[in-house]
Amino acid sequence: MFRDETVERRSKPRIYGPIPAMLHCRDTSGESFEIETELDNLSAGGLYVRMERRLDVAASLFALIRFAGMEIEATGVVKRVDSQPKGSFGFGVAFENYRILSSQ
Repeated sequence: MFRDETVERRSKPRIYGPIPAMLHCRDTSGESFEIETELDNLSAGGLYVRMERRLDVAASLFALIRFAGMEIEATGVVKRVDSQPKGSFGFGVAFENYRILSSQ
């Protein structure tokens, strides 16, 4: 039996970016850092982002996301790490908590 690759597996709809965000996390060497970046996608359950620094699976992450006139504060855990071209990495992050800080 073949799996239909066009079927959406996620239970929550995704919004595709770029979506501006500031991330605070620790890389694989344990160094804490902040980065202004853009998310590839966002849902009520998590986000996907690419960057040059590598994070471990299970690493904690804090995000301040700017979307549709809102600022959203979120904490999450890295669930997936994908190797990307030119030595960068993609990260699937599942939210643990989030809250809307401001909206217009």
